[in-house]
Amino acid sequence: MSSKYVVRPVTGEAEWEQALARHPMRNVYASWGWGAYKERIGWEVVRLLVLDGSGTEIALALVQIKRKLGLRYAYCQGGPLFFLDDEDVASEVTHSILDHLKLRSFDFALINPYAFKTDRMVMGLLSAGLVPVLARQNHSLLVDLRSGLEAAEKALSGNWRRNLRRSLRGGNLTRRFLDDVEERKRCIDTFAELYEKLTQRKSFRDGLNAPAIRDVMANDPRYVILEIKDKGEITAVRIAHTSPVMMTDFYAASADSAKTNYANYLAVWSFVEYAAEHGYPLFDCGGIDPFGNRGVYNFKRGISHALVQTGPQWLYCRNRLVRNVVAAALSRS
Repeated sequence: MSSKYVVRPVTGEAEWEQALARHPMRNVYASWGWGAYKERIGWEVVRLLVLDGSGTEIALALVQIKRKLGLRYAYCQGGPLFFLDDEDVASEVTHSILDHLKLRSFDFALINPYAFKTDRMVMGLLSAGLVPVLARQNHSLLVDLRSGLEAAEKALSGNWRRNLRRSLRGGNLTRRFLDDVEERKRCIDTFAELYEKLTQRKSFRDGLNAPAIRDVMANDPRYVILEIKDKGEITAVRIAHTSPVMMTDFYAASADSAKTNYANYLAVWSFVEYAAEHGYPLFDCGGIDPFGNRGVYNFKRGISHALVQTGPQWLYCRNRLVRNVVAAALSRS
């Protein structure tokens, strides 16, 4: 498909971050550091800037690519980010990006914008022929902070409010947001140890390579790192990421002691307070799956009942059979 747009790879961190900083929906998934992390765990990463004929920035997309069994899989998280909120532009630019990737008949691409999308962008993806795929995990709960922190506190369930008070009783728990890079690194190391034990205890697949992302998170203030201690010993670590549109609960790990000291209630509420204090209009509880993880769902629904779809993901493949197989697999995940 011919296009009036030019797709140009960006190889310099400064240029990429400057372009990203100009977008109102900039997010960590489109950041240079997220791409660096993905490269460390085996992905090929290309950072694409889309320009019109006059050289004006129209969109940007960080694309991750894997090759397996002769097939190529391209994945874009948190984007593409369009500087023009226009359905036709979104459709044409999406095709320009796909053309640039030179996907063959059996290759496929997946776009996962999460919350960083507009209605016109979605219409553009539909117009471009991409197939929406929705799974159970593509849902979350939001705390709306536009009416203030007091309104969010009033919305807490009775059980959640009681457990939050229990976490503060006695003064044994202390909380601290970490700003120093070396302290953040040490905290991430502790998180990695706790998270590994958690994955073994709960028998679920580890979704984060903490050693590979350690320096990325430590050096990027878009990641908020919270440490909870019980009588001086770390009992919980929680990590969020931020964008102008929201703050999102990302990863958490805690020691066995958190079951009785209610540290996770204090940690999440501390994030809500942080979001309100720093002017984020929404706090995303980080995803729910009532069927697959009922315990986490019960914990999160005590703080909010405002349901939001974080999907769908958008699938592109020229081969209908491959497209249907991939769509079926994604919808069951």
